[in-house]
Amino acid sequence: MKFLGERGQAFSTFQLLIAAVVAMVILVILLGVLNIIKWPWLGDDPATSAGTALKDAYNGQYSVKGTQKSTFDGESTIIRKAVLTKAELGIGEEQVCLSLGDFCGEGASCPGTGNFTGSEVSISHSGNEKREVVFSALCAPATELEGIVGSEGEGTYPQIKKDWVRNCKCVTEPIGSGLPCCIVFMKYAT
Repeated sequence: MKFLGERGQAFSTFQLLIAAVVAMVILVILLGVLNIIKWPWLGDDPATSAGTALKDAYNGQYSVKGTQKSTFDGESTIIRKAVLTKAELGIGEEQVCLSLGDFCGEGASCPGTGNFTGSEVSISHSGNEKREVVFSALCAPATELEGIVGSEGEGTYPQIKKDWVRNCKCVTEPIGSGLPCCIVFMKYAT
């Protein structure tokens, strides 16, 4: 039986090929929506990126670990408890400090810049624009951490400035010998 518009056996093969391509596109979009696959151009949500950096730094103490880009969309806040949940580590909240890092601004209290404000327990972004950042982390025994972060290019880790950890209680008031203190800080996305 021949239908109007068909042109031999190649027509049905071509239809099958188009159906397969459309099915693959729908599958990829669905997997992306369900967060089963990651879109490399979107980046993770901030809590997930911070959690990944924290987990990597905790497992490789004394080394700064970073993650892929993360995007703050308009008004948003991440809290230390959410970061710990994403990291899936069995450490206490008192062992983790969130820092604005590059977005610290001028001043001893790290007031924040670029629409970011924060404390050791939360980081908030205000405004309507999206802002890409990279989360990094460093874990080390609390009694040693203040001595190894930098100060004007000094220290073992000069890329982490002392101002960034000034509000971190696990650094300024060590929590116990041998217990790690982890600093999760933001860097400019390049």
